[in-house]
Amino acid sequence: PRLTPTQRRRLDEIAARVDVPYDSFEDSHRASLLELWNLTFPNDPRPAEFSDGGLKHPKWKEMGWQGVDPATDFRSGGLLSLHNLIWLATHERGVYDRLLRKTDGTRSEWEYPFAAAGVNVTHALCDELQLRPTRRHTRGVGGHAGAKDAFERVYSAWFQALDREWLDRGATYMEFGEVMNATRKKVRGAL
Repeated sequence: PRLTPTQRRRLDEIAARVDVPYDSFEDSHRASLLELWNLTFPNDPRPAEFSDGGLKHPKWKEMGWQGVDPATDFRSGGLLSLHNLIWLATHERGVYDRLLRKTDGTRSEWEYPFAAAGVNVTHALCDELQLRPTRRHTRGVGGHAGAKDAFERVYSAWFQALDREWLDRGATYMEFGEVMNATRKKVRGAL
């Protein structure tokens, strides 16, 4: 489909951010990570800063990161995935809390890690919208493609669809890839 000039401009803005890696030594990146911490754990002391630029704390694992410093978990989604998590926590707080705390439905004993799943959703969405520099983006994001936060709203919808698919299948951690692929097909159809 042809994109309107507004849609094309918005997608170009997002595409320019797609491959920006998270950099532990960049002050603005660490500030964004601390913002996510404050949104998620507002009553807890902030993580310790180390000479490698890392913000380490065991509580990161409760958010769904692999270790005590999430810096290495941004590989596939980069800084954009961090910004998507912040947007979700800020603009759709109820959704953020439900997904983080896994409050809907009957859950498996070994759940998908929330934050890492959010990074994967960002990566998949960027691929689906063909936002990588090596691909020419041609897909819009539905009827709200000109809206300032349309990309983030599709991100939220995808994340929620992933969780619904997870619950419908009664999935476990080892089935995350299958659930993501099934969700991708559904989102592709919706787009």
